[in-house]
Amino acid sequence: MEQKMIDMNDIIGVYNFSNTMSLLIHKIDYVDDRVLVSENGENKQWCDIVEYDDVEEGSVELGFKYGEILIPFSEVLRFWR
Repeated sequence: MEQKMIDMNDIIGVYNFSNTMSLLIHKIDYVDDRVLVSENGENKQWCDIVEYDDVEEGSVELGFKYGEILIPFSEVLRFWR
């Protein structure tokens, strides 16, 4: 079984999606309002940054759409190297 290594210098944030998968944030493109995301370092794809109303906080927040799922930036852990 081949083990793949993740380049830790390429990661700026982590969102724990499940016990077997994390979404890794690699880049933020502020010009086109999108983030480069991968599943455990594989299948990188650009996801749109969106604003949404946080009903509990009564404010507008930022996040990104991963398929049909909204991932709030407030739940993404910043990855320090």
